[in-house]
Amino acid sequence: MNLEIHASRVRLTDSIRLQVQRRIEFATGRFHDHIERVSVLLEDTNGPRGGDDKLCRIRVHLVGDRQPLIAETTQAEVSVSIDVAADNISRQIAKRLDRRTESRRHARPNLEVAMN
Repeated sequence: MNLEIHASRVRLTDSIRLQVQRRIEFATGRFHDHIERVSVLLEDTNGPRGGDDKLCRIRVHLVGDRQPLIAETTQAEVSVSIDVAADNISRQIAKRLDRRTESRRHARPNLEVAMN
């Protein structure tokens, strides 16, 4: 899995980078084989004015999917924004992979042989 971390108007310290890496690994670890790449954007949308303006957008590209999954949240603190978005993306990945499994299960022909 390839992880990219980008920041806009947020100071990307080593501790924030480490938190992003740990939360992404925790949120996506069980899906590791299905993930092609993950990109994380951290942004201070209001600049120095403050408020609930710390955006975290996580984009996950699954192997074999054209459309990425995207989780985005805006919170007062960067760390909270990272946690909320990571939880959200984990649920989205699980749901997408469950749908894949379910559609494959229904697409298989019934292989039972009638016994006479």
